[in-house]
Amino acid sequence: MPAAKCSAPDCDKIAKLTKGLCPTHYQRLLRHGRIDAGRGWDSKAHLHSKHELYPTWQQMILRCHDNKNSSFARYGAVGISVCERWRANFQNFLADMGERPKGLTLDRIDPTGNYEPGNCRWADAKTQRNNLSEEGDKRARAKISASKTEYWKRWRTSRGLPAEAPTRAEYRARSKG
Repeated sequence: MPAAKCSAPDCDKIAKLTKGLCPTHYQRLLRHGRIDAGRGWDSKAHLHSKHELYPTWQQMILRCHDNKNSSFARYGAVGISVCERWRANFQNFLADMGERPKGLTLDRIDPTGNYEPGNCRWADAKTQRNNLSEEGDKRARAKISASKTEYWKRWRTSRGLPAEAPTRAEYRARSKG
């Protein structure tokens, strides 16, 4: 079998072809029935799949729209979805959100709202813990995964105590007196 150029659009591979396709596109045809499948909802996703935000985009879509995803019960099953603009194309997501600043991850401002430009931001872990939905807050309290200071502030205020803890010197003074 002689080597030739793949007949798939935007593919410049020269390889031994099966049905005019390189091994990558031939496998996609076998597995999915079309050569542009298997790479999320973006038919040109293979051009962007090496971008550091691509897995973030892909997982956001899967947890909201794939009922086989392990996180679907907390996202898609309760009605959280990804806007059509972002679902359609990774480039749209990247254009709206911009590059991720170091140390931050994708967060929804309204934890019960959808993934869309007006409801998403890059946030640090502490901001995200303080922005939990009611169900997420219950899970966090059960595991006490919120930051210790925030947890103890909530604990003190729920018992009618001042939100701020006494200093070590104040605590010692109370203990002696």
